[in-house]
Amino acid sequence: MLVEFDGVTPVPRLMLISEFRLRSDFHVELDRPAFVAEGDRLSIEDGHLVVTGPTGERRTYGHGNSHWICGRWTASQPSGAAEGRPPALPM
Repeated sequence: MLVEFDGVTPVPRLMLISEFRLRSDFHVELDRPAFVAEGDRLSIEDGHLVVTGPTGERRTYGHGNSHWICGRWTASQPSGAAEGRPPALPM
């Protein structure tokens, strides 16, 4: 399920979140699962998941592990592939 972490878009239904992909190439696991109610808004602040309820109440969840998801790359990919090296990771 696609969920926006922009701090503005409300979550469409009750969810239990224990891990998620912040981007297509970055995976995050939380220290402890977070119950997110319908209407809550999610954001990432200082590396933590912040859940803001409809009343403005904020709950913060720290991450336990996070890592880049590396895919296969081929010589036809840009950014250094012609020199035989993998593409650079975004900063």
